[in-house]
Amino acid sequence: MATAERNAPVEFSRIVEAERITAGELRLDLAASPAECRQLARRFGLQALEALRATAILSRVDDAGTVRLRLHWQADIVQDCVVTLEPIATHLDSSSELIYAPDNGALAHAIEREIIVGIDSDDPPEPLIDGKIDVGEVVAEQLALNVEAYPRKPGAELSAVWSGPALADAPAGGAFAALRRLADRS
Repeated sequence: MATAERNAPVEFSRIVEAERITAGELRLDLAASPAECRQLARRFGLQALEALRATAILSRVDDAGTVRLRLHWQADIVQDCVVTLEPIATHLDSSSELIYAPDNGALAHAIEREIIVGIDSDDPPEPLIDGKIDVGEVVAEQLALNVEAYPRKPGAELSAVWSGPALADAPAGGAFAALRRLADRS
């Protein structure tokens, strides 16, 4: 949920008031500053977030205040390989669409009816908290959802780590004895 309900400060905040979205579309081009990139990298456990850019298109869906957010974003990240601990640079490029509805009886009624006219989604709408959408936080959340949890450098094999010099040189009864037995079985 991309709302102001988080207690922690939001590193990449770009708040849009739903009232600004009238007829037609509202387009926003967003780019994270170097400081915001550093803060987001720290938040998501990345070695680096070199760039984060997004285009957001917001449009009204109905007269009740429901808003569609179409988002296309790109990021250049650096993570540590889980096998070799070497840096892995990755370019992410993704699109998504979210629906927001006023956080009042209309939202509950729309979810209860399981239909909002003009929306083709199985997901219930996100609530519009205080009539606002933090588009920057939505982008940050989408980034977090698309970051590889266990990045592995191409060609990196766990067997090379298991049979490395640390295991070969370990004392027979030492802390690595169990690991040596496992490596010998493979």
